[in-house]
Amino acid sequence: MSSLLKIKIARHDEFVQICAIQAVGDLDNSTYEEFQSQVLQEIKAGMSYVLLDFSPVRFISSAGVRAVFKIAKTLSAKNENPASKNSQKEGFKSPFLKIVSPSPNVLSALQVMGLHMSL
Repeated sequence: MSSLLKIKIARHDEFVQICAIQAVGDLDNSTYEEFQSQVLQEIKAGMSYVLLDFSPVRFISSAGVRAVFKIAKTLSAKNENPASKNSQKEGFKSPFLKIVSPSPNVLSALQVMGLHMSL
């Protein structure tokens, strides 16, 4: 059975280019590539900051977590400056990617993988 993931995108670029993305469903092996591709397209189109609303995500697999990590790395590389390099010595916390209201299952997966504090 193939799981579905609906992706809703809202762009806000009045002062700062922010992309708010809501994922609804399961972010797993069958959906992570499409999710990752859509978010990376937004970054390539100029979005500098990404908010991921994961409140309606029922399940996230390791593939989904890897997609989120790749998005974070892409944003950091795009927005890198000397000040951000110095702050990373103290521990990585992405100023460019935030996860809003992760569902209990998503939060648990991020905690297990040690990413809950950096995103």
